[in-house]
Amino acid sequence: MPVRFIAEEFGADVTWNDRERKVTIKEKETTIELWIDRKRALINKKEYTLDVSPKIVNKRTFVPVRFIAEGFGADVTWNDKNQTVVIRRRS
Repeated sequence: MPVRFIAEEFGADVTWNDRERKVTIKEKETTIELWIDRKRALINKKEYTLDVSPKIVNKRTFVPVRFIAEGFGADVTWNDKNQTVVIRRRS
C-alpha cells in the first residue's frame, strides 16, 4: 500500500531520506522507520524483520500495511469473502 495513504489515515507525518532510502512515519509517540528493499524496520528504535521489504513503484513508496497499522496500535484482519483488508484502531 502507498505509504502516504496509510500514514494519512493515522494522522501521521511521512519524511523521506534520499541518501539512506529511508521512510520515517511519525504519529504522536510512535516512530516507524523503513528502508527501501530491506526487510529490517524499526518501531521506536526496536528492530523488526518484515515479511516483505518496502519498494518504490512508479515513483510511489509501497510499505507492508499490516506492519504499519499494527505499529500504530490497530488490528488488521483479512475478509476473504470480500477480498479486503480491514483495519480497526484499538480504543
